[in-house]
Amino acid sequence: MEFVIHTLVSAGVLYVASKMIDGVEVDGAVPALISAVVVGLVNGLIWFVFGAILAPLLILTVGLIALVVNAVALKFTASVVRGFEISSFRAALMAAVAIALMNLLLGFLIGR
Repeated sequence: MEFVIHTLVSAGVLYVASKMIDGVEVDGAVPALISAVVVGLVNGLIWFVFGAILAPLLILTVGLIALVVNAVALKFTASVVRGFEISSFRAALMAAVAIALMNLLLGFLIGR
């Protein structure tokens, strides 16, 4: 059940980010849901495969590399999911920042 709730919240956050950032388009609820699942899988795969390389960079960049990894995951997801488009890496990076801030805010609001 937690996975379903997390996916729904992620889809909502992704949809809100698409309304805030020029160059990020989500064409409705279904593409948002599919994109949320794919971004999660891609992000998990990136950290699993490249974790040993990224961990020192995470420390050196005070976590900023995580935003770049999330932007890469978003950009890749946009290339494979219909109804989800990102026009540039800059837009993907801005969306990654917006999503991180919204997740931080939601975490504070629900006490996580």
